[in-house]
Amino acid sequence: MLFDPAAVTDLTQPQVKQAVGVALETPVDGVICPPNSDLLDVLPCIKPGTHYHLASAGLWAMHELLFHLLALTGPARVTLATWSMSETAVRQLVRGLDAGVITSLHALLDGRVRVRTPEVLAFLTCQAARVRITANHAKVTVIENETWQIAVVSSANFTNNPRYEASVVAVDAQAAQLHRQWIDAELRKAHPLT
Repeated sequence: MLFDPAAVTDLTQPQVKQAVGVALETPVDGVICPPNSDLLDVLPCIKPGTHYHLASAGLWAMHELLFHLLALTGPARVTLATWSMSETAVRQLVRGLDAGVITSLHALLDGRVRVRTPEVLAFLTCQAARVRITANHAKVTVIENETWQIAVVSSANFTNNPRYEASVVAVDAQAAQLHRQWIDAELRKAHPLT
C-alpha cells in the first residue's frame, strides 16, 4: 500500500481547535486567557489602553467579533476595510444598522468583490451604508462612540472561515483614529458604487 488512508488529515480545518488570547496593557502586563474558549471566555470585557491578541482556531468570524465588541461598547459608528465579505456578514451588518447597534457604517472593499460576490455588494449598497471599492487587502474594523475607540486589525475578512485567524483588538483612541483616518481618506477617493 502506498499510504494509509486513515492517516490523511483534512487540512482545510485547523488541526487544533483551541482559541487563545492575551490582554496586553502598555507597558506589557498580560493576562493569558484559557484555551478551548469561545469568544465570550476569551474576551469577556475590555479596558481602555489595552491591546488584546486573539487567535480564533476557526471558532468565530470577524462579524461575530464585531458584534461581541458592540455588545460591550453599546451603539457605535463602524468603519471597516476588508478584502472579502459573505452574505451572512452583510446581513448581520444590515440588521445591526436597522437595530441601531451600528449607528453608521462605512465600508472599504476590494474591487474584486464585484466579481467574487456581486450579490453581497448589491445588498450592502442598497442599505444606509457608505461603501466604496479600491485595491484593498487590509482587514481592519474601527468601532467608535462617545466612550469607546477601538481598532481591530486582523487576518480575518468578513466571512465564515473555519481556519485560524489572528486579531489584535486595540482599545486605544490613537490606534482607532489612525485606522479610521486612512480608511476615511480612501473612502473619499475610492470608486463609488452608485
